Parts: sequence; C-alpha cells; structure tokens
Amino acid sequence: MKEWYYIADGDRFGPFSLDELKGKIGETTKVWKQGLTKWEKAVLVPELAFFFRDTPPPVPEDDRRISRETKAFRYIHAGISSGWIFLSMLVVEIILQMLDLDDTRFYGLVLFLSLMALVRLLTGMKKYLSLLLEIRKPAVNINWIIVTSIPIYILMAYERGRVIDDTLYSYGILVVVLAFILNGYHYLRLAQKLSLQKRVGVTAFRNFAYLQFFYSILVFMVVIVALFLMIFTDSAVLSSPLTLREGLTVLFIEMLPYLFLQYGLMKVKRNYFVHQPAY
Repeated sequence: MKEWYYIADGDRFGPFSLDELKGKIGETTKVWKQGLTKWEKAVLVPELAFFFRDTPPPVPEDDRRISRETKAFRYIHAGISSGWIFLSMLVVEIILQMLDLDDTRFYGLVLFLSLMALVRLLTGMKKYLSLLLEIRKPAVNINWIIVTSIPIYILMAYERGRVIDDTLYSYGILVVVLAFILNGYHYLRLAQKLSLQKRVGVTAFRNFAYLQFFYSILVFMVVIVALFLMIFTDSAVLSSPLTLREGLTVLFIEMLPYLFLQYGLMKVKRNYFVHQPAY
C-alpha cells in the first residue's frame, strides 16, 4: 500500500509503499503516514527503524521465553524417559551381579545404556535450572558431576573383586580416587546452591544432591577398604556374587537418590508443562 510520505529539501514526496521508501530516506528524514500525529524522524518510527539497523532486531522477550520453555520441556521430557531406563538398568545390573553374569557382553551393554541414560537424566535437571529458571551457577557443578560419574559408575558397576584384580585398574586408581573427591565436592556444592532456591522440584533436586554426596563418601570408603583387603588379605572373597539381601540393599542405596531426581523432574513437568504436547 502506498501511504508513506517524506520531506527532502523542503519538498514533500509520496505516496510510496514501504518497499519503495527504502533507500530514499535516512535516519533523520521526516516521514508521515495516516495514523501519525505529526512528521517524525524515520528512525523513530517502529515500522521504518529496521531500515537503519546493521543487524536484525532482538527477538521479542515473549518469543525468547517460549523458545526457552520449549527447549526446557524437551530436555525434561527426555530426562524423565531416560530416568526410567536408568532405574531399570540398575535393577538389571544387580540381578546380573547376583547371578554372577557381570562378565558377559550383555552386562557391558546394560552398563553402556545406564551411562547414557544417566547423562540425559542429569541434563534434564540442568536444562530446567538454566533454561526455565535461568539459574546458571548449578550447571557448572552438574557438568562436573556428569564427567566424574562416568569412571565412578564403571568402577561400581563391575564386581568389586574383578575390578580390583584387573591390571588396568591399578593404572587408573588415581583417576578414580580423584573422580570420587571431585564428584562428592560438586554434589555438595550443588546441594548448597539449590538450598537457596524455593522453586518447583528444587527441593527434590537438593535431596538428590545431598544423598549422592553421602553416597560418594560411602563408596569412597568401600573402595579404600577393598584396596586394603586386596593388599593385606585374599581378595578372592570380594569377587563372589551378591546374595539376595546384599543385592536388595545395594539396589535401594543406589536407586534412592535418583528416585528423588526423577520425582523432581516429573513434578516440574506437571506444574510447568501440563498443556505441552509430548515430544
């Protein structure tokens, strides 16, 4: 529609369409169309301001918020699905350990699936905090937790005796010990940072972090005791299969923190995304 006029050298020119007007005016050129109360500088008219920008205008805040919420929902939804996979794989791992089948290829596949699911589960929590709540600091601790959990989980997933008897384990013991220390430290820092927040699901995440901190200490002590037994006693007793009671105890200890994490993500999904479509 040709509705734009502009003034140049004391004369009025127009009407022009918006496309025709581009290139004919500068930032300080006075323009007018029906609906404006007076002649305005072109740069002050919202419909013309983009003529003079070298970069596109910023994304409106509402659009940015919707984009963040959509990304957060996808990560949280994937985290919840991965959480169920991870908990299921924990059950399978314990069963295989009780059946003394933890040296099979199937056990290695279960371990790989557990690690992948664990990473996605932790990422779901991280994206909720950073994208939806815009809390950036805990993300650093979660990244460290993901990195340090990999060697720790590998160590604890195999039969303790077989890990200790493995020659390669002796070369990686310093890395694993350092991973224990860093893992526990970042779980503690994460719990402390989350204790300052009063948002949906954060209490469950904080409980998860504190439980994992104490669990890291417990596992570290078990490793030290196992090393002591390896050096000063016959370590063959450590390679025996788990009994039913031992298996259930280990399963409860390992699953409890992640049940808190899973509950927190599910609560977030119910409160924030009840009307969102599934991905």
